[in-house]
Amino acid sequence: MRGIVPDGDPPHWLSYLEVDDVDRRVAEIERNSGRIVRQPFDVPDFGRIAIGADATGAFMAWVTRKR
Repeated sequence: MRGIVPDGDPPHWLSYLEVDDVDRRVAEIERNSGRIVRQPFDVPDFGRIAIGADATGAFMAWVTRKR
C-alpha cells in the first residue's frame, strides 16, 4: 500500500464499496465536508477507485468497476 496511504500507517484492512460513479460519490462526500485521502484514480483492466477516511481516521474505499 506504499504510496496510497501514509507510510506511518500500521497494517490494516481496507474495505471497498462498489458505487455507480466514484467521481460523483467523491464530489458528494466533499460537499458534505468528508475527507478524501486519495482522489479517484484508474486501475487498468479493473475500474476507478477513491479512498476516504471517517472521523476516527478509519479508511474506506469506493470503486466503480470497468464494464
